[in-house]
Amino acid sequence: MDKPTRVKVGDRVGINCHITCHACEHCLRGDLYFCDKLKVTGFEWDGGFAEYILVPESCCMSLPADISFDMGALLVDVLGTAYRGVTKAGLMPGDQVAIWGAGPIGLEAATVAPWLGARVAILDPSKYRLEMAKYLKPELILDPTQKGVKEALIDRTKGRGLDVGYDCVGNENAIHQAMDAVKKRGKVGIIGVSRSLAVDP
Repeated sequence: MDKPTRVKVGDRVGINCHITCHACEHCLRGDLYFCDKLKVTGFEWDGGFAEYILVPESCCMSLPADISFDMGALLVDVLGTAYRGVTKAGLMPGDQVAIWGAGPIGLEAATVAPWLGARVAILDPSKYRLEMAKYLKPELILDPTQKGVKEALIDRTKGRGLDVGYDCVGNENAIHQAMDAVKKRGKVGIIGVSRSLAVDP
């Protein structure tokens, strides 16, 4: 008997870039990124910015008619990445968080965290990106390359330290700054990816 399909020719879909085995312990738990057979579109699997791409049906997520392709791309990849990374820390209303990076992932994280009730600081060395961050109205905006970053973050929490620090750039210095600024038993979420921080499976 033929397996029923979730999508058909002509459907509008967003693509999950993680191509996995769907059978290992990690896949079965929903932690696709840890699959030993993981291939990522644009890296180990050809595609990404190609006009056409062939992926398993399981990677296709139907887009409702009122969601544009542009919005769908943001929801599936950028917002999805930030949402999962931010929520994994178990944020509670009133938690003090800092987000290193005001690029696409960092700005999405700075959108998700206040929605969960957190109080947000954003750090980035780019004046242009910090100007963009102002539209999200964080409580604090800092350049992480300037002196006094740790002190400013800890002062903001009345000496207690951050509940969570999020690295959204894949930068070792950002991770160290976050670890220095979190409270005892605080958390550091590493959402950003870089080749220098990548761990071979």
